[in-house]
Amino acid sequence: MYEKLMVKGVIFLYKPVGLTSSQTLEKVKQKLGVKTGGYHGTLDANVDGVLIIAVGKITPVLQFISRQDKEYVGKIKFHKQVTEEQIKTGFEKFTGEIEQIPPVKSAVKRVLRKRKIYFFEFLDFKNNVAGFRVKCEAGTYIRKLCYDVGEFLGVGAQMLSLQRTASGDVKIEDCVKIEDLQESDLKPKEVLLKNYKKAVAKNDKIQQIVQGKQIYADFFDEFDKTIKTNETFTVYDNKNQAISMMEALQDFSNSNSFEIVAKIIRNFTN
Repeated sequence: MYEKLMVKGVIFLYKPVGLTSSQTLEKVKQKLGVKTGGYHGTLDANVDGVLIIAVGKITPVLQFISRQDKEYVGKIKFHKQVTEEQIKTGFEKFTGEIEQIPPVKSAVKRVLRKRKIYFFEFLDFKNNVAGFRVKCEAGTYIRKLCYDVGEFLGVGAQMLSLQRTASGDVKIEDCVKIEDLQESDLKPKEVLLKNYKKAVAKNDKIQQIVQGKQIYADFFDEFDKTIKTNETFTVYDNKNQAISMMEALQDFSNSNSFEIVAKIIRNFTN
């Protein structure tokens, strides 16, 4: 495949049911004519909804997406007869900080972990199937959450369907379908970095940053003085393009021009 080298950007994609996240990415790459790409927040084949994708030479920006809360709507089927009140009690039980062990088929180590469930709302109930809406911390297994509700109620339960309606600030209404995807839907990498504190590099220091030199306070025209030691922040040029991700080696509130203040984590090719 001939690669369109200038095609790069972030896509807020609606992933359909029936495709894995990897298969979805391949279809996107093929449609846009690019060889490189990645995604954030895996969705199983039977789950649809928000999938954040990056393609082209800005793909490495995905590693800097902070752990984002997720929102879902879904259906849970109970194996024995239950009432609406019982279901609501079960949902309330698993709201707040919960403990989960990842399912057997998960790609991570099966150890007990704590996760936050911000809300777990009852939507409807028919034929022993309940609709729900949930907002949760990244890394929460909704299928396991449904199973645990069934165990708590003593009736057994399984997740029937699931749709991710939000990933961080990205809502499902912001997403484009694969069949409708155009190059004009590509967004700049900076949309994924807006939660990081920032510094603006001096024009005559950018080349030294690109070359991986030691980073002194006087490399910056301006910076956020609340940046703390070990904190990751974004460095921009004067056109507001992100050129680097750095880690602070000291608090920026009391730095001076002659001190090494940061180290480069990753430089971006614009």
